[in-house]
Order: sequence, then structure tokens, then C-alpha cells
Amino acid sequence: MISKLASLFFIFLIFVPNLAISDDSGEGILNRLLAPGPLMSGHHNLEGKDCLKCHDAGKGISQTKCLACHKVIKVEVIAKTGYHGLAKEACIECHADHKGRDFDSTKLDRKIFDHNLTGYPLEGKHAQIKCEECHTEKRTQKATRTQDILFTGAKSSCISCHKKNDIHSFKGDFAKKDCVTCHSLKSWKEGLKFNHDRDTKFKLQARHAELKCATCHGPNKKQATSQYRWSIAAKQCTACHANFHKTNLSPRFSSGKCDACHSQNAWKINDFDHSAVHFELRGKHAQIKCEECHKQNPKTLAEGIKSFHFAGLKSDCLICHKDFHKFANHSSKTLGNLNHCLSCHTENSWQKTHNFNHDTSTRYPIDGKHSE
Repeated sequence: MISKLASLFFIFLIFVPNLAISDDSGEGILNRLLAPGPLMSGHHNLEGKDCLKCHDAGKGISQTKCLACHKVIKVEVIAKTGYHGLAKEACIECHADHKGRDFDSTKLDRKIFDHNLTGYPLEGKHAQIKCEECHTEKRTQKATRTQDILFTGAKSSCISCHKKNDIHSFKGDFAKKDCVTCHSLKSWKEGLKFNHDRDTKFKLQARHAELKCATCHGPNKKQATSQYRWSIAAKQCTACHANFHKTNLSPRFSSGKCDACHSQNAWKINDFDHSAVHFELRGKHAQIKCEECHKQNPKTLAEGIKSFHFAGLKSDCLICHKDFHKFANHSSKTLGNLNHCLSCHTENSWQKTHNFNHDTSTRYPIDGKHSE
């Protein structure tokens, strides 16, 4: 019976609009007679003529009709995110109307509001800042409190607020990730969750593990930008370190992979296997410094450029050692075979000779007094 009366009431309002004429207070006369009270300011234009904008005849308030007008809220409800998307109550439970022009059904008490209900708990620094530091939009399009904060519609992604703080200029997979992938909510620098060994193809060891990120990835001083550089891995060591040897290395060692000879502890040669160049270091050779054989170019050294001579260095003794015996100029094939010092001398000392037999290696046998 009540349902039928309600239906007749709405039909009556639609087809008898003259009775909805407002008096001096702005409220429709029919509304004053039959409705529970005046509509609030935001809905006052519906009063007495568009009741079915909100009501379903005989069925009460329609949630679907509420969302037809409040499209920002509808987005949250469909996505099931944010305060309204997670709320289980119908709109009318919190936003009742017909309580007067000055009634405000959206007024929020910030002191008691539980932000956990939005699906985004306030933790770390977020728990210490003011609401308007994140919710920067105003209610300028609303009927009331036009200079107050518009809380709905704010996104939970870090970049939505911290775009101006983004100095990374990430590309590829990292560009799709949010700040919390690496950063904590305490501060930008505290509690970093990024693991260089796990999350990149370059494991930080020794001296590299002691460096700050900006030491390798810092902004390029030659460019007027504050953006970090991330695409340096493909350039190997020479992306950060000067090409010390320039063209003085054979092709197999000049690929920019310094760790073929150097360790990450220091630039000094570490564990380089000299036999890889077909000249094994033994005796005194194993005790001397690299530059005693691989001497620097005097011209480049005078210019302040350290450029060791590695390429083209032959394993012949006379490349480094003076031809004391002048065998290189001797015409005799027999003595010419002695041009290689190791035929007589050892790598432990010049004074000690080995395997030299004057009788068989020369045409002058040693005997008599000569043998003493």
C-alpha cells in the first residue's frame, strides 16, 4: 500500500510542476508540505522537480543514480580502491539529505578520520605531514566550501605526489615501478630496499661496494641536468674510468673490460696471468714492476698522460736488455743462434749460465789451461 502511494506521489510531482514553485526561502511549496525537509545546497536544483534523479519510485534511494552524477566516486567504486571503493555501506548511509540547505553531508573531521579505511595507511613521514600536502586539489567545482580540500580522487602512487622529486629518469622495467620498490617511507635515503647485486647485472664488490650511488650514476657535469645516469653498464668500466691504456693494448684486451687484468680492490694488477700473452714470468721477471718492461712513452708522459706500452712488445730478450755480446751483428750462423739470451743465461741472474757448452756450441773447444 505504501509503495503504491509513493509511486503516485512521484507521478504527481512530475505532472503537477506548478505546485513545486519555491517561496521566498527557496524551498518548493510542495516539498515543504510532503518532503521530510529541504535539500542541501548541492542538490537544491533538484527540489520538487527532479526527485527521480535520486529516488526510484517506491524503492528508495538508488546507488546507481548517485554514481551517475558523482563520477569521480564511481571510478573508485568500480576499481574497489580508495575510501568509497572499499566502503560496504550504501551512499545514503553516510550522505543522507532533506536536512536543510546548510546541511553538509561531506564534512570530514580530520582529527578522528581513520586513513586506513582508504586502503593506504599513513606510515613513516606520511604520518607526520598535513593533509593538504598530499591532497592539493580544492573543491572549486562544488556548491559549498569551495576553498576546502577535495579529498576524493587522490591516487596512491608515489609519483602522483613526488613527480617533482624524481631525478632518476628511469627507462625500461624500472620506469614502470613505483618509488617504494627501492625507497622506504622514512625518507628518500633511509631504509633503501634496492639491492644492486640482485636487481642489476653488476655485482658490487670491494671498492665499488663502498661508493655512493651518485659516484657512478651521478649527473653528468658536462650537461646542465640533475638527472641520474643509469645506462652506463653497457659501456663497461670505461663508462666511469678513463681509458688509461688508450690504443696500447692488443685487441683482445682493449674491449673496456678492465677486470680482465685489474681487480675491484685497486688499479694495481691483480692475478693477471702473464702466460696469457705467451710469456710466462719466472725468476727475476716475476719480481719486477710492469713498467720496467712496459715502459711509458716519454712524449705522452711529458704531457701528463700515463700510457704504458703493451701492444707489440715482443718476447725477445733484446727488446729490453742491451746486446752486451754484440751477437746481433755477428755474421756467424752459429753465434747468431745465441742471440736469444736464454740460450746461455737464466731468468734468475745474468751471472749464472746454463746449458752452454763451448765445445759443442762453438768451433773452439776449451781444453788445457783454458778449461781452468
